[in-house]
Amino acid sequence: MGEFPPQHRAHPDTRGVSSPKDSPEGCPHERARAHEDALLHDPRARRAAGRFYTPPPIARHLANLLLAPPAPDLPLVDPACGAGDLLLGAVHHLLPDPTSAPLDARRKLAGRLHGIDTDRDAIAIARERLRLALDLPPADADLLPLRVADGLSETLPQPAHVLLNPPFGNAIRSETARSARTTAALRERFPVSTTGAFDRAWVFVERAHQLADNRGRIALLLPRAFAASPSAAALHDLLGRTHHLLSLEPLPPGSFRHTDVATLLAILTPRQPRHPAPEPWARHL
Repeated sequence: MGEFPPQHRAHPDTRGVSSPKDSPEGCPHERARAHEDALLHDPRARRAAGRFYTPPPIARHLANLLLAPPAPDLPLVDPACGAGDLLLGAVHHLLPDPTSAPLDARRKLAGRLHGIDTDRDAIAIARERLRLALDLPPADADLLPLRVADGLSETLPQPAHVLLNPPFGNAIRSETARSARTTAALRERFPVSTTGAFDRAWVFVERAHQLADNRGRIALLLPRAFAASPSAAALHDLLGRTHHLLSLEPLPPGSFRHTDVATLLAILTPRQPRHPAPEPWARHL
């Protein structure tokens, strides 16, 4: 099991973003944090959205665990990408020095980065951050397949490597919390995670499993309750059929801004004959 290096928490990674003096609107990294802070003006809306963006050091740590050793050349998908933190971590892992890479290689990597979010402003910030991290000219920004859409229903490539920090803290306490049509559609498409009063984060985990298929790797940032909650047991079983739980680590308190929810990081790789039988997730903590 890996361990998140606590000394990195005080040193956010801002590689691949411009200096504020280079842009009248400030650097994309600062715009991402400002956009997150702006959500605090309406805490009720923030809790409903469940958005807690991933700090850059955690995003880098997640990418390092997911993509080393070298992963198959599959799309990299974040179905709840926010301002692009996890995809940015993947870029920094795969392309630590973009200026030394050929333009064609940078464009090819851009085409592998699939991000979906319902927040239009966050997608715009993500596009600029990733373009700068890849050292691409402004005309190449549209090479990045980032879209404003619902990550649970939008068509995405598969198999893929999935990086996910889903909206969380959103248990459905009654059938009236969503429209009957929406609830029925979710239950039909995600039968494992939508029994009873379901949490949207759990649904995104099932979505990640679908996207990875049996070839892609999966990286998850989740509430720590996912490891022991009876409501997640069926998802543990689903993941264990096709994937091996390579790493499960609790993140330090205070890792995420604006929330005190205890969190964990899980890395899953496609199951091989050499892997042991799945064990309860709680035993890995």
